[in-house]
Amino acid sequence: MTIFNAADFNPGADLSRATPFHLAGTSGVACLLIHGLTSTPYEVRELGERLHACGHTVAAPLLPGHGTSMEDLRRRRWQEWAEHIQTCARRLRNTHTHLFVIGSSLGAGLALWLALHEPLSGFVGLGTPYRLRWPTYAAYILQYMTPILPKRGGASIRNPDARHRHPSYVGIPARSMLEMMRLLATVRPRLHEIETPALLIHASRDHVLPASGARAVYDRLASKRKYLVFLENSDHIVSEDYEKEMVFALCQTFIEQMI
Repeated sequence: MTIFNAADFNPGADLSRATPFHLAGTSGVACLLIHGLTSTPYEVRELGERLHACGHTVAAPLLPGHGTSMEDLRRRRWQEWAEHIQTCARRLRNTHTHLFVIGSSLGAGLALWLALHEPLSGFVGLGTPYRLRWPTYAAYILQYMTPILPKRGGASIRNPDARHRHPSYVGIPARSMLEMMRLLATVRPRLHEIETPALLIHASRDHVLPASGARAVYDRLASKRKYLVFLENSDHIVSEDYEKEMVFALCQTFIEQMI
């Protein structure tokens, strides 16, 4: 059972739906959903429920260092996130005919890493990272001066009600940003090796990860079946924003086309 430290989360956060979840389906399709940095499975819960309604098995784990404390997250390395996701993926693949991975932000970076190491039927990147914005590189120094950086303005969601409910840490460890950068540095030079069918969905006015990064990932993928969709009325966390219904429909259609 996951017990959240409410003091580390934004006021108003809906922690009741932030726990990991597993919804068993009958279609033979498994969907592994991966949340973003400092976030929780809440970020992909509604998407997961929609996919489960189609008959698919859905699993959304909690990444190491999440749902505990910001200090715990600060101690974690990207390899721990990757190994945890790989274990979840192998468990699902052993009992299902098809395995799809859908990741948001850091989760999309982990989906790219997984596509390099495991056979997948397809993957979806929501707010896919190529590089972090240049101010993030100050984390190399800030990790020693200000280990945990306060967030300003809450989650990157245009819909104010959704932003208020979204549970995430109130700060982000500088070291965790470095770990995400190290993950991307591992994945970026190998994007041309990925042949897995891919769907990338990105907000054209994403304030966290620029839309140009999604284009860079798309251009470098060797996938014969790949799609890139830009949303005009969303911010970074597209699975919770104004155009979430379009996101859900795109994911459902993509999976149906690949099986």
